[in-house]
Amino acid sequence: MNEVNRLRSNVLLILLFVLHAFPWLVRPYLIGGDEPHYALMAHSIAVDHDIDLTEDYLRMAEGSKAAGAKRAGTELDHHTRVVGDRTVFSHPLGLPLLAAPLVALQQALLPGSAPDFLLGLFGLTVTFAALLAGRDLLDRSFGAGDLALGLYFASPLWFYSRTFFTEPFIWSTMVLALWLIARQRNVIGSALLSVALTLKESALLAVGPALLAVAASRGWKRARVLLAGPVVVAGIWMAKNIVVYGRPFETFQPFRFGDPLRGLVGVLLDPRHGLFVFAPVVALAVLGLPRRNPLFGALTNPVVVAWLVFLLYLGLTSCWSVWGGGSCYGPRLMIPAIAALAIPLAEAWQRHRNRALFRSSLAILLVTGFTIQLSAACKPYNLFWSPSIIEVLTATVYGPVAGVIIGAMLARVLMRRLDGGSQPSPGL
Repeated sequence: MNEVNRLRSNVLLILLFVLHAFPWLVRPYLIGGDEPHYALMAHSIAVDHDIDLTEDYLRMAEGSKAAGAKRAGTELDHHTRVVGDRTVFSHPLGLPLLAAPLVALQQALLPGSAPDFLLGLFGLTVTFAALLAGRDLLDRSFGAGDLALGLYFASPLWFYSRTFFTEPFIWSTMVLALWLIARQRNVIGSALLSVALTLKESALLAVGPALLAVAASRGWKRARVLLAGPVVVAGIWMAKNIVVYGRPFETFQPFRFGDPLRGLVGVLLDPRHGLFVFAPVVALAVLGLPRRNPLFGALTNPVVVAWLVFLLYLGLTSCWSVWGGGSCYGPRLMIPAIAALAIPLAEAWQRHRNRALFRSSLAILLVTGFTIQLSAACKPYNLFWSPSIIEVLTATVYGPVAGVIIGAMLARVLMRRLDGGSQPSPGL
């Protein structure tokens, strides 16, 4: 029986990876937006050993593939800003620094080659590892690990997992860090929390509650080792700001306040960037709202911490003037918050799994979300530039049809597995 279970787990792992990689196989190149600029900076760090993109942008216009195969020979707007007499990159350096060793190795073996395949495979590997880790965490805590799969494939988490944006790496490093911390691998967990902070300043909205939750559960003395990495990163960040900007607290892109009410409605319901529009299954997470707890004990409840992360992201994004995230697919800025909602969704399953209305709603929303993501995967380049939900579903005929058929089969298998209780995790 153990051999049969092991074989089933291995088959499931392979099938999950194939499904996970499918959109990347359709589009094994950088789409656009900030991706080419991150790739160009990674190349500059790896090959030129500097962070000045002036020459890199010129070489790209002359035919360099450093920013991706589709951008060779084109002129892009420079993602830089002038501070005093300095020209600085207008994005955090964490993601380019993370990819630079891989780019350096590629350029040593294949000089002048495009980084699309490498960076796509990098994102694919990191996010898939995080998906399995998140599934294991939910399985151990709620006995509903496969809900992580449902949320993943029925939301833009799937679309963004093969891209070279910061958001998929933020949620992935956070989940992997928590998975390691749960196994007392505190040093590596602290290092991954530090990596998340280098990717984007807003990652503090997830790292902060996570550290508070560990401290509330284990005590501050036992949580000190986890603070070491983030504290060092914070010190380096402030030192960099003093050198570059002349003041310790400065984000790479200045925060511009907008209309919070308009932003809130847009983040949730906008037909081009709305959370409930592109990931309708997250609406059921409301049924997993935490029950009343004393304030001190609340942070030991993972449901409370997950909602705290979500609300912090929702509040910050709503208040920003560019709450839609610019030209992008769906609610890009809320990607880490979507991952956090896996916990209240699992709580909702525990409470309402025997109710027919809840079960049917979950199945329908899973199929709907999967259909949206598969439709986008069929034409990823065309459907990246802020498409409306109608444009996504009408871009092809086969996308929605295949989405409904395959999604229905997957939802049926998922519901059966959830009814069966905890299942062996494939492992990492």
